[in-house]
Amino acid sequence: MISLFFYLFRNPSRSQQSTTFSLLFEPISERVRLVESESSCENMESSIKSLSVEKEELAMLLTNVLLELVEEKAIWVAKEKTSFELITEKVQISKSELSLFSNDISEVKHELESSREECKAIKERLEFSEEKAEYESKCRWGIQMAAIISDFGHGMAIFSLDMCS
Repeated sequence: MISLFFYLFRNPSRSQQSTTFSLLFEPISERVRLVESESSCENMESSIKSLSVEKEELAMLLTNVLLELVEEKAIWVAKEKTSFELITEKVQISKSELSLFSNDISEVKHELESSREECKAIKERLEFSEEKAEYESKCRWGIQMAAIISDFGHGMAIFSLDMCS
């Protein structure tokens, strides 16, 4: 090839020179493109490796975040369950207390009604006792009057006895 080069340079014609240069530089140009292509390929491989590492790091980060979220959700669910159980227990206690209060109120109402009836009976006995006492007082007064009148005469004693009948 070098001999061809020297030959063409010794007897050059323009078209021959152009063709010779083309023939000479074509392999060099191809070699340059090959080197550039290899460099580009190496750069791409390096980028792919870098992206692969970054992808793995992001996957690990995502996994960690998801695990934290699952953990937080489990804690939240446990707290919610505990709160629900406490509220349910308080509701049951309140229902029991309400039932006891309701029973107590019913008992007190019953006792109040019994007391009213007892009070009414006592009031009736008191009224009867007062009437009886008044009647006995009138009778005693009448008997006393009869005794006084008997000292004065027999006719008035009958009148006093009629008041007690």
